[in-house]
Amino acid sequence: MKTEAAPPSPAALAMPPADAGERKLVSVLFADIRGSTALIDGLDPELAMGLLDPAVNAMSEAVQRFGGTVNRVQGDGIMALFGAPLASEDHAVRACLSAQAIIEGVAALHGGLQVRVGVNSGEVVIRAVGNDPHDYDAVGVTAHVAHRLEQLAAPGSVCLAARTALLARGAVELEQLGLKALAGIGEPVEVFRLISAHERPGWELRTATGMMTGFVGRDGDLRQLESALGRAWLGRGQVVSVVGEAGIGKSRLAHEFISRVPQGGWTVVSASAFAHAEGTPYRLAAEILRAWLGVSRNDDMADVA
Repeated sequence: MKTEAAPPSPAALAMPPADAGERKLVSVLFADIRGSTALIDGLDPELAMGLLDPAVNAMSEAVQRFGGTVNRVQGDGIMALFGAPLASEDHAVRACLSAQAIIEGVAALHGGLQVRVGVNSGEVVIRAVGNDPHDYDAVGVTAHVAHRLEQLAAPGSVCLAARTALLARGAVELEQLGLKALAGIGEPVEVFRLISAHERPGWELRTATGMMTGFVGRDGDLRQLESALGRAWLGRGQVVSVVGEAGIGKSRLAHEFISRVPQGGWTVVSASAFAHAEGTPYRLAAEILRAWLGVSRNDDMADVA
């Protein structure tokens, strides 16, 4: 006797097919609170939540600050993606900056909590999860390695894979930990400990890593800038806007011009805008002020005063 299959439910119709997804080059970050089970053992559930939630919220805020997406929260930790669902060429740098902010943010909380972070970069398949188009998951060995690196990290530290270290070079200071065997991974993985990460514009990173190409064909643009400089020297204040499509070399032109400003008689103050800081009011003004006063982000308040 032939029977007809039941029609699919509305929820099933809304789900993407199992093989739906998009390949992306991303950085995957895992962070969790070290020893959280022992910390909350015997506590009332509400008290346990009150202890862990501020730390998880601090992790999520640090991810969002640098344009990442928290795609999974697991009680005492998070998984986050940089470079997806929206692509970004500096996803590895953003992930390192976020990892550093996570360590600092959780350390600033009361309760003595310590967090560990793992970051890896590479290809994954990004796919929607459930019915919410804003919920994503990353599938692939890249995410698996990031999770293992988080488990390898000492409390209060960040472990990076070699691919992340390569992509973020010039913006990070690292300690090489050597090859490490990770559970479920056939070959040992080269691991680095993140010492510090710095926000630096792309042209500055390329300069630091020797990736700058020759500067040719911009003599006319330089002459215009030098003419404006000459008028400013005569007391006629100047403002110059350099406008063009992304990647045309606006930042490089400014860099070359600044490097040719005559020594003596000029105060050169530089600041750069970052895409991940577009929601921070007065960020660029603060950077200009810091540069003018010679203030580093590592200076304490007494030195700044």
